[in-house]
Amino acid sequence: MKIHEKIIYKITQWFQGYVLRDPDALVALEWIKNDRVHDFRHRYHLPQDAVIFDLGGHVGDWSAKLLENHPTATIYVFEVIPSYAAQLRRRFASTRAVKVCEFGLGEANTILDFTVDGLSSSSFRVDIPSKTEIVKARIVDVVDFIRDANIHRIDLMKVNIEGGEYPLLRRLISSDTVKIVLNLQIQFHNLGDWAIEERERIRAELQKTHELTYDYRWTFENWRLKGNW
Repeated sequence: MKIHEKIIYKITQWFQGYVLRDPDALVALEWIKNDRVHDFRHRYHLPQDAVIFDLGGHVGDWSAKLLENHPTATIYVFEVIPSYAAQLRRRFASTRAVKVCEFGLGEANTILDFTVDGLSSSSFRVDIPSKTEIVKARIVDVVDFIRDANIHRIDLMKVNIEGGEYPLLRRLISSDTVKIVLNLQIQFHNLGDWAIEERERIRAELQKTHELTYDYRWTFENWRLKGNW
């Protein structure tokens, strides 16, 4: 997102929240205020040999901060857009701790069309401008990947994949693989009535294995595996 786009976004968010009193915008503004103090997305107590998944790596800012906080961790960064994956490889070329995967994780092995739009790149957009770049992207079954990589514990999984969270989380839950994820940081995206209903179904399932540590609707929420406080 360019500087002028960020400014417009911030002004719009402020207007929607404090003038129009939009509930979701108010939650997002509350998140911003509290996150300045608590740094929710980066401040975790993790073991020295932590395994971290960054789903929706973009250009790597989140992973870079986690690596700074946990220099002995292993971080798998998943990014489906080729130009962003190339930036990630350049950024983390000097460290073996970060493994860049030029594909996404989901409920099945498939190829999807993705619109290229910075942090909002998605396979779920329906309002696609005529000049928007579209790329073919590979999605790998999350259960297959974890099994093939011989991973038995994921200390932190960040999920910010613009609608892809719904099939991904369904697969993690139905396979019981969610039980090896100690912290699950999710940004759910409001894509209409179906997404509102699906978020509630997924959250009801997560409550069986995990507990909420923070909850900002449609912004970010974190679920921690029960018994791992």
